[in-house]
Amino acid sequence: MRPSFNHHFKHILFSTNDTLQCFTRFTKITVLSFLFFFAATSNGWGQIALRGTTTATKDSTNMTRFIINKPSGVLAGDVMIASFVQNETDNDNGGMVNVSLSGWTLIDGRTIRQEGTNNGDNLWRGTVLYRVANGTEGANFTFSTSTRADMIIGSIVAFSGVDVSGGVQADGTAGGPFDLDPGTLNVTNAITSTASAITSASSNSAIIMLSLVNNNRTFSDWIATSPSTFTEIYENLTESADDGSIGAAWNTKAVAGSTGTGSVTLSSSDHSGAILLALRVAPAPAPGSTITTTFTSNGTFTVPSCVSSITVEAWGAGGAGGGVTEDIRAGGGGEGGSYVSGTLSVTAGATCNITVGTGGAGGTGNGGNGGFSRFEIGTTTHFNAIGGAGGAAGTNSNNFGAGGNSTNSGNIVSGSSQVTFYGGNGGTATNTNFATSGGGGGSAGQGGNGGAGGALTSGTAGSNGGVAGAIGRGSSDDGDGNNGGIPGAGGSGARNANNNDDYDGGNGGNGLVRVTYTLPNNPTITLTNTTATACSSASAQNVTLAYSTTTGCPNQYSIDFNSGITDVTDAILSGSSITIELPANLAAGTYTGNLTVKNSTYGFVSNTYSISITVNPLPTANAGADQTGAATCGLTSVTLAGNTPTVGTGAWSIVSGTGGTVTTASSATSTFTGTAGSTYTLRWTVSNSPCTASTDDVVITFNRNPTTANAGADQTGAATCGLTSVTLAGNTPTVGTGAWSIVSGTGGT
Repeated sequence: MRPSFNHHFKHILFSTNDTLQCFTRFTKITVLSFLFFFAATSNGWGQIALRGTTTATKDSTNMTRFIINKPSGVLAGDVMIASFVQNETDNDNGGMVNVSLSGWTLIDGRTIRQEGTNNGDNLWRGTVLYRVANGTEGANFTFSTSTRADMIIGSIVAFSGVDVSGGVQADGTAGGPFDLDPGTLNVTNAITSTASAITSASSNSAIIMLSLVNNNRTFSDWIATSPSTFTEIYENLTESADDGSIGAAWNTKAVAGSTGTGSVTLSSSDHSGAILLALRVAPAPAPGSTITTTFTSNGTFTVPSCVSSITVEAWGAGGAGGGVTEDIRAGGGGEGGSYVSGTLSVTAGATCNITVGTGGAGGTGNGGNGGFSRFEIGTTTHFNAIGGAGGAAGTNSNNFGAGGNSTNSGNIVSGSSQVTFYGGNGGTATNTNFATSGGGGGSAGQGGNGGAGGALTSGTAGSNGGVAGAIGRGSSDDGDGNNGGIPGAGGSGARNANNNDDYDGGNGGNGLVRVTYTLPNNPTITLTNTTATACSSASAQNVTLAYSTTTGCPNQYSIDFNSGITDVTDAILSGSSITIELPANLAAGTYTGNLTVKNSTYGFVSNTYSISITVNPLPTANAGADQTGAATCGLTSVTLAGNTPTVGTGAWSIVSGTGGTVTTASSATSTFTGTAGSTYTLRWTVSNSPCTASTDDVVITFNRNPTTANAGADQTGAATCGLTSVTLAGNTPTVGTGAWSIVSGTGGT
């Protein structure tokens, strides 16, 4: 079931050449460009944009009405601000009143200049009105003027992206589009037109300055304190005998507060009235919001970031009613437009072409057929809603035209949840009450076909979205047929039973295309590890946190560290890991922080994820002094003297030498046993992963005691008589070496 469009939707509306990422250009006198919706900022939500402007002038004695076109592309929810200057050349009739029109609300109106109250004295009055568009407006507005106005000049400017109910109304009461009570026109007589300062209550409000002048003056240098400058929207002036001019400029005020006095320089000194207005920006949609984009004319739709499914609804345009030539004739009603809808899988960034059917045009002949409404991606048509057929005219050959009636075929629908219905036939005119025109057929809706029109009666609306056809004309009701409503209602036939005038059939209602999609929820990330480890370093280094999946299309991450490590703000999230830079010479310890990820397109941010970074000190190994001296003589085991690690663990290994054994390899002071007479090199390794291990070597020599010396028997007897030399009889050492020395006596060798 299609959700109600009256609840939990943020409506974004577009018209000709609007896209989700578009530039629209207005030319008046000044050319402006603006970026709407996804602008080239961190996110494009919550921005007021200039929609369009239109101007008109009129010179006529004692006029009572003034017609000005609606700005191009104005859609439901836009705010229109109209400003006028009226002139009366004979101010002896009691003055002038404000321009007015039902549906428009007065912001302020007052006399700009009054020459006097005698015949021939001039009076100029300025008026400022506003209206929130609701989509039912016609192509123009007919305003009521002062009954004695001889000249009027007027302009309308429209803005999108306004919070039309969250601010205040023109009288300061709640429920309007203004950020604060608009106040009044400030009337001056100088070369500078000045507006009293206002104080905005919220950020990103649109500040608009209007100046209404009693002469044909041009405008330059629109300024205030905040914002400091304005971009001119229009300057509209007339150079008739009864001159007047109006100008407007605007800018966005990023921070709430006083604007200071607004001013604009006129081309020459004169009387003027100026006012500053502040429009409140519409709030950005919440994560998971459903957005409906409504197209009332041709355009393109770019599938937003992180959107993979859209629902498309399309209504074909209604057919026009038949016209009449001469009397006792009536035209048939136009057929209503059809309806299609479905849910389509799409790719973010895809460009979709939108065609909105134009209602059949009524004239004195047969009514025009309504155009189709279509949704295409590339060259593929995914949705097509046909328009209704026009009603036949009342002519010489057939005084009473038949209602529009086409074959119910031609709708195209794609995707899932497909719906297709057709509009009701137009009513056929009859000779009842001399002539009764046919009513328009109702347009189809999401819940059914449109109803058929009858003689005079309109066809009923197709349920859930259709519109009833236009009512026909009957007894004593000569005239043009009535126009069909939007979307897709058939126009009614014209009727003439009393004169020879020709009458046009009513136009068919234009079609409509709606695209609905759901924004992503706040993003999430699944971290493979929430901790990372590094070693102390004299150079900067990086650590990474791996992640496996994300939701909500995050493309940036931020980390708020408690201390020691520089915070990370909106870094690019790519690949499958998050990189964190550690500064050089970061002290050993554990550093904690909070990680968030963000979808920068919408500004949606995740919950926080706690992370920690541990920086380990580098290990240090000391195997102790070599043990190679006399202390090891006769030994086959020693106690090693490695350092006890303050970080990490130690282990002994034998680098060289055979037959040795370390009793407890992990003990810094383990016993080492070897073979007497052997030399060993042992290595003490202190490890603290992932840091590089530290090593130190020690040499151990087990020295043997020498063989006990035996010098042999004393040679002191008769055997040495007469000898001057003898053979010594010392023992041969098995360990060590022997050496003789003369302890006493002289002359011996």
